[in-house]
Amino acid sequence: MVGEVVLPAAANFTNLIIHQNYKKMEQKEFKREVVDYIYVAVDGAEFSNKDQCVEYEKSARCAVEARYHQLVVKKLTEYDILHFGCDENVVEVVEIKDDNDKEIVTRLYAHINGYQRSNEYVQNFYNRLETGKVFIDRGYDYEDIWYIGSLEKIFSDIKKAAEV
Repeated sequence: MVGEVVLPAAANFTNLIIHQNYKKMEQKEFKREVVDYIYVAVDGAEFSNKDQCVEYEKSARCAVEARYHQLVVKKLTEYDILHFGCDENVVEVVEIKDDNDKEIVTRLYAHINGYQRSNEYVQNFYNRLETGKVFIDRGYDYEDIWYIGSLEKIFSDIKKAAEV
């Protein structure tokens, strides 16, 4: 027969006949939507891989912590200051000289809390920071950061609270 190929029985295709012109190839057009994810680190750096972003954030946090610790003048506990509270919570006296120092403390706050630098909470934290020696509460495991204020601000707040 012209146009037919018969496969040998040894190939277990005894009854299969392939016709040369059995079916013509068709070309179909379709559109596919592709979604890519970009992972953004807390300082705005972008990554296509989540693990790379996490590793970067760990190293960035380490770099910010190192710069922050250069600003620390003294480490105390809550109990050292207030004579009550937790003696495991670390309170650091940090000397902030200029906007660059404020930025270092703010970036650490952003890293610890997982916020973008442009976040409203981060901006408010930055705006509250004063120059001079201030108290920063780091919790007991350095996974927290709270701005307490300068000695002057603390005394002023206590005085206002005690007024009758």
